[in-house]
Amino acid sequence: MTAATQFYTTTYQKRTAPRGLFTPAAAPFTAARDAEVILPAPAPLPERDWAQLHAPKARPAGALTLEQIASVAFHTLGLTRYEPTEHYAFHRLAPSPRCRYPTELHYVALRHPHLPAGLYRYHPVRHTLQPAASPAWWASLLATAPAGCADGWLLSSVPGRVRNTYGDFSTRLMFLEAGHVTEQLRLALDTHGLEAADSPLTADLRWDAPDAEVPLSAVWHAPFPHAGPVADLPVPLNRSLLQRHSGHGFNGMFPSPVRLPVRSVERMARYALARTGHAGSLHALIRHVDGLPAGAYAFDPSGRPTLRRPLEDPGESDRAAFIAPGFDVRPCPLVWFVAVQTGDLYASDRWEPYQQAHGFAGGLAQRLGVAAAAHNLFARPAVSHDEQYFDWLFGFTQTGQTTLYEVLVGRDRDQGFPQRLGRPVTAPA
Repeated sequence: MTAATQFYTTTYQKRTAPRGLFTPAAAPFTAARDAEVILPAPAPLPERDWAQLHAPKARPAGALTLEQIASVAFHTLGLTRYEPTEHYAFHRLAPSPRCRYPTELHYVALRHPHLPAGLYRYHPVRHTLQPAASPAWWASLLATAPAGCADGWLLSSVPGRVRNTYGDFSTRLMFLEAGHVTEQLRLALDTHGLEAADSPLTADLRWDAPDAEVPLSAVWHAPFPHAGPVADLPVPLNRSLLQRHSGHGFNGMFPSPVRLPVRSVERMARYALARTGHAGSLHALIRHVDGLPAGAYAFDPSGRPTLRRPLEDPGESDRAAFIAPGFDVRPCPLVWFVAVQTGDLYASDRWEPYQQAHGFAGGLAQRLGVAAAAHNLFARPAVSHDEQYFDWLFGFTQTGQTTLYEVLVGRDRDQGFPQRLGRPVTAPA
């Protein structure tokens, strides 16, 4: 067993904890207990040109219609693709570690003409809204709503769905996934021309019970300042959202060799950084890009790359960037790295900076995945087993930054049988 594989099995998975410490994994989809609100069939995402997407968006005078709720919820956490030849057959538009789906999506009705005020959990298999009991932190949630807001969304996480597999590492993974889902929700709202304002709920983040559901953030239908330059993609946003994937099945472990033009890489970086402001930085390990020698690069908000260090030993970076035993990273034209300031992150005894840093990394990775899909590429998010090597490679050792997340970009081999469904997927009995 190689050192990299040994590190993966003892750090990334649950073998770090004594056997039997964690309970069996919780089911990803809870059954309905009370009467459900049956949502209309989700309508396709509107196809808007990029000028419309960057124009000022509408703030709804009232709550969303049931048709809008159905489309936004389905294109955020609905089961949109079915791959019968894969080990994990059902897929969402936001990635999840081993398809364990710890993130839950709730619709928050404050003043809705057809729904009583309260919290409604979205069930992705049944495509329904399930009324949820008002939690103890309901008053705190209402306090975060902007004035005049009629409704919004709440994201929460269930640690018990991933703790059985990943042990203590599950905290980091569920925060990263929540960042993916939050950004996907914002993108779905963008296609409908609706504004969204984030509101972290870190004050209510309490770990009284290890596997209890934890509220993470709220997204209200209210004005939100746009940060960063205007960016677009080669195809409309609604197509990019539906095409985003992490590599189809086992063939995704062996990508096809591909070279990218430098303009495509700059365009992906510019789009990914269009909404992040100065919360973090984006770097890349370039291997097969026309016009750029192999090496470590930093990207500014305009998408312009700057060489940080030439790549002298490709084998060393391949071993450090591996995602899991068996993944062949050599054909990937580039690997993105999301870095944030972590000088005070791990020294703090509060969860707020830890959650926000990983949520930012997950959101930026989701935008990288959408940008890759627009160029007919997969984007496979991962956590490197050797972050210290990449901190040295990108020159972070004296800056207080560190790499939190990586996204491997490539072209997967076509294994056939992809069925892209535009309706909810019914799980087999």
